[in-house]
Amino acid sequence: MPNKYRGLDLDEEGRIIVYPVVGWSAFVPFGMACGLRLEYAKSPDKEEDLAAVQLVLAPDQARELAQVLLRKAEQASNPLEQGEPRN
Repeated sequence: MPNKYRGLDLDEEGRIIVYPVVGWSAFVPFGMACGLRLEYAKSPDKEEDLAAVQLVLAPDQARELAQVLLRKAEQASNPLEQGEPRN
């Protein structure tokens, strides 16, 4: 049976592991790239147990990511089939 969640981190029961985003900031490091800091809760139960990752993207990557996120936001707002991952 093919894994419909290929490439995603899964728990022992095969569910996707996710962390709720609690904040973010965008910045321009080095004057020529796009920076993104994502802050997330490591546990849904403990809002004080936070972590963050700081990423750098080329401008083209940032534009592509923004477009993909907009499409995903639209899909999440109007789900056709609950529970199925959509690209």
